[in-house]
Amino acid sequence: MPRASKIVADAIQIRSIELLEKALNATRTEFGRDLFWRGQVNASWPLVPRVFRRPSYREASLILRFIAGGATRTQHAPSPDDEVAWMHLAQHYGLPTRLLDWTYNPLMALYFAVVEDGPSPRRKTNGCVWALEPALLNDKHGWSGGILVPARGGIVGKMIHDAFEPAKEKTLPPVVAVAAFESDIRMLVQQSTFTIHSNRDDLSTSEHAATVLRKYIVPKDSKGYLRERLRTFGISASTVFPDLESLAKDIRSSYGG
Repeated sequence: MPRASKIVADAIQIRSIELLEKALNATRTEFGRDLFWRGQVNASWPLVPRVFRRPSYREASLILRFIAGGATRTQHAPSPDDEVAWMHLAQHYGLPTRLLDWTYNPLMALYFAVVEDGPSPRRKTNGCVWALEPALLNDKHGWSGGILVPARGGIVGKMIHDAFEPAKEKTLPPVVAVAAFESDIRMLVQQSTFTIHSNRDDLSTSEHAATVLRKYIVPKDSKGYLRERLRTFGISASTVFPDLESLAKDIRSSYGG
């Protein structure tokens, strides 16, 4: 397991947009420009997809039930046999899957690190922003050539198909970085991308973590200030989740309710 000091960038705590920019520049200097970013409202959470966090989740049942009921609930439903597109769509609507959400936009990642939704204890914890070098992650797992595309064939298709029909012999890599299949407006506005995982191992404690990851703490006492600053940049519930419920939430928040 890599030492936490090699992953957590203690020199920069994100208390302002300017410090986010400093973290961005530092990470780009070290890794390059094409980075994935992820915000977590609780800095202690592992980098593990939701479907692997609870033993009670039956992965195949979850996704198949989503496909069975999803076609009538969207105007742009993928074809029933397009497992890649359905998996990406399910992830963005909250179904536990083997995908872990990332974004190309560090401001979007910061939003998810300071968002106020959820139980009140979340508001009393430090958040964090993760930076991932996706091409290097793939290279470490034997897939050179950059970020993988969300095609049905190849390793991406095999890793997703494993959720529907688990292979008896596991020969899949533990994780790869992949571009999003943009089947929904949320993916577009969130500038979504993903890592796909084949097991419950925590990416942040993997053997390559210190090589491909950096973690920046967002102090709990800075979250309110950062939410307001992000709002001035046009990043709020109604722009991250462009639907009527989020619009009403933003309006209500502007009136202090």
